[in-house]
Order: sequence, then C-alpha cells, then structure tokens
Amino acid sequence: MSGDTFYGLREMVLPGPSQTTGYRTCLVIGTTGAGKSTLIRQLMGTTGKDAFPATSASKTTVAETEVLLAPGAYYAVATFMPIVEVRSYLEENVVNAALAIFDDRPAAEVRNRLLDHVDQRFRLRYLLGEGYPDGEPADVADDVAHELRRNTEAIIGQLHQLLEEAVASEVRAMIDTGAVTKDSPEEELHVLLKDRLAANATIQEIVEFLVTEVRARVELLCPTDVVTSVTAGRCTGGRTATGARTSSPTCAASAGTTPPSSAPCSPRW
Repeated sequence: MSGDTFYGLREMVLPGPSQTTGYRTCLVIGTTGAGKSTLIRQLMGTTGKDAFPATSASKTTVAETEVLLAPGAYYAVATFMPIVEVRSYLEENVVNAALAIFDDRPAAEVRNRLLDHVDQRFRLRYLLGEGYPDGEPADVADDVAHELRRNTEAIIGQLHQLLEEAVASEVRAMIDTGAVTKDSPEEELHVLLKDRLAANATIQEIVEFLVTEVRARVELLCPTDVVTSVTAGRCTGGRTATGARTSSPTCAASAGTTPPSSAPCSPRW
C-alpha cells in the first residue's frame, strides 16, 4: 500500500491485524447522536475521566475513525485534511456568514455560520476558539486562557465588520449595474449575491487569513515543518505519530502496537 493514502500510512506506522490473524472488521454507522462514539468508548474501555472519543448530541466525529483493539498501551496515527479542502470549507463558512448579515440575522447566527460548517464537516471553533459569545465576564481570571479568548473575540468582531462592508459593497454594485432591482425575487438575489461574495476580494482575504490561522495551529503539533511532504518532517520519540494524507479525512487509533521511534509528521499541504 502506498504511504500517500491513509491506510498505507497507517500500515507503515502501525501495521494492523487482519482477518487472517483472527480479527474481524465491524463498521459502526448511525445518525448523528445515535451513540456510535459512546459504543466505541465502551469497546475501548475509555469511559473514565479522560474519555475518548469525544461525544455530543451534535456532530462531534467529523472524520472517519479506525480503532484496532489489542492489549497494551494506546498509540495513534492521525492524518490531516488537505489544505485545499480546508480552504473550501472556510470559504463556504465565510460566505454563509455574509449571507446571514444580508438577511439581517442575529449576530449569534453570523458567528455560528462563521465557526461551524453548515454540514458540520469542519469545526473552525475547535481551532480558533469561541471567544466570549455572551460578552466578557466581569470576574474572569486574567490568565492565558482569558487572553486567548479575548484575542479570538477581537478577531471575530473584526471579521464581522469586514463581512458587513463586503456585503454592502456587493449589494451596491449589483444595484448600480442593474443586475438586480427592487422587484427581483429574493431567491434570485441570494444566488447572485452568493456568487459575487465568493469572488469578493475582502472575502478571499478573510479566507486566507483563516487558512493561515488553521495552519499555525496544526504546526504546533510537531516541531518540524508540517506543511511540505510526508517525508520532510519527523516527530521522534512520542507515542503519537501524525502524518499526511491525500484521500478522505481520517483518524486512526491503534492499541498494543509499538510505533517506530521516528514517524512521519507532515500533512501534505
């Protein structure tokens, strides 16, 4: 198997068991909130204080997950979503947030559209943070966590202002060019505005800024270069090896298999 695919990479780092060695494969499927992750917790025995995987009534598992059950310590191989896919999701988030502004939706809905993909395929809030959606508490501790949330809130506030300006600019342009009139159907207006927003320079600048923020956070996972190729960066020594993929977003966890001391650590971005 090629190391450029998720399964090939996982086999390189943590060779998995097969049916020929007495293992069986079980696919867990179900609607959002049905209890798939909770069932996997029970099978893995990870239901204590540091429960894994995370569970929620909303869609928490946003990538395929493979669990290999075996005695011994836990090890994992994590692969990352390609940057082109990240950029596509972020653009959809930003445009949807702008459309919410055009529709005069509450600020909370604009924030949610910016931080969460409409299909819950990408959770920007997990990487960027949530800031203080209900306002900064008066008695909040002045620590690092507070500074990070305050910084995130400032970013979200600035992005909201830029989105308002982009929407106003495109609406004026549509009216000035005669693309729409006061009698234009609302559905037609939405389609035209959505297309124009996707090509808007300010919208694209916001998307690129958010891509940069995402990359910066992924780079924290490994001290070496994580944005070049699967062979360029190495994480040595740890129990968790992270690597690249060119296929669908997937995360694998394997128990009882000792990884090599040096494992690939580079998303192919």
